[in-house]
Amino acid sequence: MLYKAKTWQFIKGENIVLSNENRTAEKARGHTAIVLSSSPMEENMLYEVQIDTTKGKSSDFFPCGVVKSPPYTLKIPITALDGWTDAVVFSYTVFQLGSEKDHGIADRLRNLKEGTRVGFVRDAGGCIHLYIDGGKQGIYARNVPKDCYVFFELLHIYQQVTALPMTVAKKALRKW
Repeated sequence: MLYKAKTWQFIKGENIVLSNENRTAEKARGHTAIVLSSSPMEENMLYEVQIDTTKGKSSDFFPCGVVKSPPYTLKIPITALDGWTDAVVFSYTVFQLGSEKDHGIADRLRNLKEGTRVGFVRDAGGCIHLYIDGGKQGIYARNVPKDCYVFFELLHIYQQVTALPMTVAKKALRKW
């Protein structure tokens, strides 16, 4: 019997074209586009995308994170930093529920290349762990409520991402 990996999908955001059974999101136009997961995050599961296509050279950040509100109730903002008060946004810093929390993330999410994988895990204690290329970068948000949705913003050079099969994040299972 073959094992089929558990997958997750995007829902359509602004300026997004979906393909590959809603697992690939491509920016249709403009300098920014936001795509969200279609279902809430499961605890201790890694939700990861691969950056498929970039355009040009830049030192741009790759904004991404989690938001509490179900995607179908959200007004998609121009950027993730505009208008979401119930989100944890990872960009040049970490914004949790509208206030700046951490400055140590900037270099990790800047100037990412095609093929780079970026993902998140929400553990049972409500901590959000950032992963890049399969390596845990640390805990960047705490006390994040259950039923959050993952989002990725295709800003400036970032043109297309694909949702990868979900995996259990064993390191997130440890007690911190």
